[in-house]
Amino acid sequence: MNEEISAVLLHRSTELPLRLKPAPEGRSIKANWLRNHGDALPLRREANPPHLVFARALLPEGTWADAVHLPLAALKPVKVTMASRLIDVRLYLGTKAGAAFDLMVAPVTGDELAHILPCALESVLNLRRRQAMAAV
Repeated sequence: MNEEISAVLLHRSTELPLRLKPAPEGRSIKANWLRNHGDALPLRREANPPHLVFARALLPEGTWADAVHLPLAALKPVKVTMASRLIDVRLYLGTKAGAAFDLMVAPVTGDELAHILPCALESVLNLRRRQAMAAV
């Protein structure tokens, strides 16, 4: 049986959560929409932190760097995908040097999300399987 996939959406608008509904390969995704970085901090200490985090580069009460570093203290692997209206080299290198999976230009299209979602999901599930096998 497939485990339920969870995602955190750090985003002020409801645009992205509505487009996250179709899950790849028939999986369901439980999306938790949070409006600021501070609300997401306790999630990383949960026994089962979210698999995926989708965040805007500009967040209330936090920066893109805060969102990118969320997974570093998580008990299980988490993949972060950032979205920004503007792309600059500093932002790109900073997100990739942190724990970000990818950086996308907002607004994110359905096709872009249909591509990135299964890639990020496969990556995080593989990391979690390896972590579980190493613990045995």
